[in-house]
Amino acid sequence: MLVDDDFHTLDYAIETIERVLLEAGVVGRSGKVRKERVHWIALQAHHYGKGLVSVLPSGLAQQALLGLLDAGMSARLVAD
Repeated sequence: MLVDDDFHTLDYAIETIERVLLEAGVVGRSGKVRKERVHWIALQAHHYGKGLVSVLPSGLAQQALLGLLDAGMSARLVAD
């Protein structure tokens, strides 16, 4: 779960989410992360205070979380 903050631009959030998901191997059928999806995640966080990045197995979720945190983003894991 990506949490909105007052420190990062929308562009930074979009670039970071895309990079983190690619590094974690979370890609669509095309082998790429869909830019529209990444943009929607960032907009959700901006407008609603939080945005669901992805539903992943715990190992990939941990990797994605660490990537977001390392980039200075506010994020947390949410159990289903």
